Amino acid sequence: MPVSKLLVEGKLDAGLLFAVLRGNPLVVQGGSKTTLKPKTEEERRSNPLTCYIRDRDFDMDPPADRSRPAVHALDKSGRVIGWHWCRHEMENYLLEPGVVARATGVNDVAYGAALGEAARRILDHQAARGAIGITRRTLPPTYQLQTRPADAKGDIPKLPTDLGALAMSGWACEQAATFRDRLCPQLDPTAVRKCIDMRREMLAPLADRVDEVLVWFAGKDLLSALEPWLGVNGLGTPGDFRERVRTWVVDHSEDALALLPEWQGLVDLVRS
Repeated sequence: MPVSKLLVEGKLDAGLLFAVLRGNPLVVQGGSKTTLKPKTEEERRSNPLTCYIRDRDFDMDPPADRSRPAVHALDKSGRVIGWHWCRHEMENYLLEPGVVARATGVNDVAYGAALGEAARRILDHQAARGAIGITRRTLPPTYQLQTRPADAKGDIPKLPTDLGALAMSGWACEQAATFRDRLCPQLDPTAVRKCIDMRREMLAPLADRVDEVLVWFAGKDLLSALEPWLGVNGLGTPGDFRERVRTWVVDHSEDALALLPEWQGLVDLVRS
């Protein structure tokens, strides 16, 4: 069933996809990644053909099939209501070598080498960010952290035996530590460091592969890491560079679709 309205996160996403989709479906800025799903569910009460697409960020690993966005959520009937991008975020698509070469005139091989160097420069940063993202996925969505000390429980409200500052502070800290140790052992510093090491080991060999860099590394971080190279090549600040590439994509959306198969995959999904 074709989509008539597609909700997206930010201004950048809205402008690019409006140009690519040309009003079919209508692209509307819908809010943050955490509000897109409930916003879409609300919209679908009056327009069942509303869906959304959001950044993948560190919330999910990329899918095996990267020819089209991956399903993010289904409704109660099993119909897709939202997708997420295969790459980290929208900036990752603007960093595609073919797109950059067409938009700026730089040599795509030289640019690819610079992108790899940028990835190596931020490798530890990405490993740490990715580790936190992975850890966040495993945290329990709901939990019960008791707000009454053990000797204050019962049908009839009563106060703890010791109301002193030290006793109360000790009880609160003990409750928090118990929750962390029993329900969230992954928050222990040793566990976090282990996760960072594993993430770095996975990312390190990918830094030499532009296609993988653009999937696994955060686009905004790559943009920042490219700043010295951009300056040397007369491409301005990361913000200037992004705007230049964005403008080219908006003005040459058909060419952009040919260079970004996943975008064409989205077009096919929302119009099928």
